[in-house]
Amino acid sequence: MVLRSARLELEFVPAKLQAPKPYRSLIPRPRLLETASAFPVVLLVADAGYGKTSLLYQLSRLARRTIWYTLDARDRDPYVFALHLLKAAGADRALWEIRQVPEERLAQVLARLTLAEVEASSVSTLLVLDDYHTVMDDAVIEDTVAALLRDRPLNLRVAIASRRRLSLPVARLRAQGLVILFGPEDLCFDLKETRTIFAQDRLPDETIRQIQALTGGWPVAVQLVRDTLRAQPDQAASSRLSPVRWPEQFDAFLTEELLCGLDPAEIEVLCRVSVLEEVDAATCLALTGNPASLEVLEGLARRYSFIALNRGEGGCIYRIHALIRESLAARLPAEERQRLVVQAGHCFEQSNRPIDAARAFAAAGDQERLIQLVRREGERLLEQGLHRTLAEWFSHIPAGVVERDARLLALHAQLEAELGHFSLATAEFERVVPLLLGAGERGAAVEALRRLAGLQEHRGAYLEAFDTLTRALTLLSEDDDTRLRLRVENQRATLLLHSGRLEEALERMRQVIEQCRRAGDTRAEAIALHNLGETLRTLGRFSEARAAFTQALALKRALGLWASMALTLNSLGALCYLAGESAQAEQSLVEARSLAEQHEAPSVLSYALSNLGDLYRDWGETEVARELYQRSLELKEAMDNPFGTAHTLNCLATLCRRAGDLGQAREYNRRAFELREQAAGPIERLCYQEEAMLIALAAGEIETAARELWSIAIAFREYGARYHWVRAGWYAAYAGWRLAGHLPPEFDELVRIAAELGYTALLTQLVREAPDFAVAAWAAGLTSSVLAERMVDLDDLVLPHIERGLAGHAEQAARLVDLLLRLPGNMPIQVLTQAARSLNPDVARAATTALERLRAAEPPPLRIEALGGLRVWRRGRPVPERAWARRRALDLLAYLLLAGPGGATRDELIAACWPDTAVKSAIQQFHQHLRTLRSALEPESLSGSSRYVLTDGRMYRLAFDRIEYWDVSAFERALEQARTLQRAGDLASAEQSFAQASALYRGPLFAGIAPEDDWLDRARERYAYLAVEANLQLGALRESTGNLLGAVDAYTACVELDLCREDAHRALMRLYEALGRRDDALAQYRRCVAALRRELGVGPMPETTALYQRIRNHL
Repeated sequence: MVLRSARLELEFVPAKLQAPKPYRSLIPRPRLLETASAFPVVLLVADAGYGKTSLLYQLSRLARRTIWYTLDARDRDPYVFALHLLKAAGADRALWEIRQVPEERLAQVLARLTLAEVEASSVSTLLVLDDYHTVMDDAVIEDTVAALLRDRPLNLRVAIASRRRLSLPVARLRAQGLVILFGPEDLCFDLKETRTIFAQDRLPDETIRQIQALTGGWPVAVQLVRDTLRAQPDQAASSRLSPVRWPEQFDAFLTEELLCGLDPAEIEVLCRVSVLEEVDAATCLALTGNPASLEVLEGLARRYSFIALNRGEGGCIYRIHALIRESLAARLPAEERQRLVVQAGHCFEQSNRPIDAARAFAAAGDQERLIQLVRREGERLLEQGLHRTLAEWFSHIPAGVVERDARLLALHAQLEAELGHFSLATAEFERVVPLLLGAGERGAAVEALRRLAGLQEHRGAYLEAFDTLTRALTLLSEDDDTRLRLRVENQRATLLLHSGRLEEALERMRQVIEQCRRAGDTRAEAIALHNLGETLRTLGRFSEARAAFTQALALKRALGLWASMALTLNSLGALCYLAGESAQAEQSLVEARSLAEQHEAPSVLSYALSNLGDLYRDWGETEVARELYQRSLELKEAMDNPFGTAHTLNCLATLCRRAGDLGQAREYNRRAFELREQAAGPIERLCYQEEAMLIALAAGEIETAARELWSIAIAFREYGARYHWVRAGWYAAYAGWRLAGHLPPEFDELVRIAAELGYTALLTQLVREAPDFAVAAWAAGLTSSVLAERMVDLDDLVLPHIERGLAGHAEQAARLVDLLLRLPGNMPIQVLTQAARSLNPDVARAATTALERLRAAEPPPLRIEALGGLRVWRRGRPVPERAWARRRALDLLAYLLLAGPGGATRDELIAACWPDTAVKSAIQQFHQHLRTLRSALEPESLSGSSRYVLTDGRMYRLAFDRIEYWDVSAFERALEQARTLQRAGDLASAEQSFAQASALYRGPLFAGIAPEDDWLDRARERYAYLAVEANLQLGALRESTGNLLGAVDAYTACVELDLCREDAHRALMRLYEALGRRDDALAQYRRCVAALRRELGVGPMPETTALYQRIRNHL
């Protein structure tokens, strides 16, 4: 991929990373500062003049370290943004690395590098992003800032100022109480603050109240009044303020008093540039015709607060406050104002700033030039996803003009379609085709027909769409645009898919893709590849579909087709969902949702929401899924999209069916079918019928469900929709089995096809829904092992049905025993041992043979965890609780583990586990518990024998060579390795080993075991002490390398293990102080004092108290 940075000459602008220094007295905002200081994320959203930058500056003065970044339009390039952000954070060494990162990974890498630099500094840091609205349209920058907020370390606070409503994902942070949002109402001065501002002016309180009422506390207006007063002698100012009539004379008061000291040339410059919200060098020259006007503006900006000056790479941008600007512009005759605005519009056009030009022409009421601009730039705006901008342009053109201009009407229809107004767009396309044909614009008419067909297809009106495309083709001749013909053919191929002619659609799409490549039409190729992926997904050929979607995404990304890219991401997410790749599915669907929201693609958004609903439905998060479906439904109904509406209604029917609400499920399914009864394509119709029969099956209408589901499955197979065939065929076979107790002959082939095509996620879901049927299918002689693999994954659901099968179907005993041997853990072997004692000779014979095979084979190794509780794994699963029927069997295992390979005598074991029991009874209990231990570890063993617990005379020991992992040994090895590395000076590796040891210690040794003797207490104390020491060393190493947050974690673990470790408490106090969290430091001292008094009855050491007093006094 060609990086954007390779096409840019990146120039670093240091001024962007410096907090602006106020050149006149700064008005303090203690009310806002106190509130903002309590939140790690501060958002300021208001128009110009509300003091956002001033408040950010005051926040920065309170921070120990500030990363300041003032943004402008030039920072919309994500690589320019990355350069400045890393420079601001001090991560200069990462600048070369970031230029090599592809744009699709830039957000993730940039956020990671920035946060790593902040976290490594260990200093409480404030990140300021001022004028953030200037870069909000860039997806990479939005994703970067979202990641900074989401993964923010504890020593980072973030403050963002914007003039536009933020689209950052802060809902979760708000719910956690981590975000404060200041809007215009919050940023306005209250009466108390206004009194403070005018305190030295000695104004009557009534006058201050009048100022507050008139300005509404608007900071810039209040400051303008203050500046005016202080520019005059006190007596004159007071005498002129008191009788002033508010608000009629407010405008004159501000402008006349401020401008009275200006010469006529300065006033003329101000009046001319005031016709625009902001001016740069080019527009200033165009409006004034005077090269010296820029110097005039710069001089005025230094003297007056109502002129804002922003310096950037492209020069200076001047903004006059709206109140003053309107008053100045009103001095000019209306005709002159209009002429100047049009003149500015021409300047914007020449500077390739069409959006500014359109705004100027609209303000001047110059419809003719605005229409020319819309014709020239409209298509480009749509491709860039700037739908609202184009809609604003159209709002200044009378509807009658649009209706009479075929080109404008076609563009407006396309805009309505992009905004999701399907009915309006359809009506406008139908009206525009005759206009275009009447004007002799046949190609434009064909394009309008093609887009109309797309709308009809989207609404599920496939026959209408096919007729529309046929009409379009009749208008094309051999000499017409090849690319337009290819796009029409591509849509016709898609309609073949919806009509159930899947193989024909597949062949035609491949032909279209090849023709697009020969014609060099990359855009059409990307769309055709997307449609190919949809066809392959419907055919159930998932790997090929993934390849097609991936190619389409690459092309669309290169072309900047963001809304179309969201559509393909949505389809890819739906494919990953069907393939069982839930994490990838969620990632693709969330990205599709974000792109659709950002680029105003409501149709794509509606499908992304419903697909996310499917995902959460399968995760068992029913309410989240229902909320997503409802929002999707609202969007689709608002767009008058019956196909999409029916699709989501059917999803809701599935949700209710699985939740057991069959009445509501029937209602949703009925509504979906009614919406599409006449217009549904064959596969779409079959999906609704399938859901109806699954509801019937759940309601006990088995005979009807069995009959209809098999018909539906056969229809799916005939259309080539193999995924749907497998699913419907399984349910049909299940219903038939429940009805008659046998499987259809096609069932074996159905499972085999599912295995060949990789439908493992579907089979897992089906086994989960009907484990009894899956066991019966295997027992009946199903040859495909893929079903057994799915049952292995769901062994806890399957095992009870195998037990019942062995009890009732002797002729299937061998198959069921074979399935038991495939299942993990000891539970299936316990079932085998019970089956070996069955009164049915066939079952007993099959089970006994299987047990003999297990005894003859090498026993599987054990995995044992003892820190935090004793847990034993064998054959990939924990030994079940019920296997430890006698409570002292675990005591025996614990003692033998601590005894090591040498083992222990019988007398030692009895003394440890039954110290106060009579000898004869103790020996008897010992042997009973020993049998329990051996049986729990190796249920297939014969009574009295074991390959894990060995006997040598009166010595008993564990076969440690059959224990592949014991966490206590791993803990000791990690600790010893850490000490060795520390002595050798390899502190980085030592830190990793101490961290490994800390992670291994999950709690007290053999937690939950309470022997009658004290042998375990000594061992527990030893390992707890070792864990504390490991964490102390880990904390010290991390603190020495500047990883203060990591050190906090380590010392906190120490205190949790030993409440009275004062050295750990002191370390935490020091670290909290260094991180700027002095309240936490003082609270840590109080916890230390309370623990010492409660546990030991003593007070803290002098050095602990001294540290507390130093921190407290510093506050």
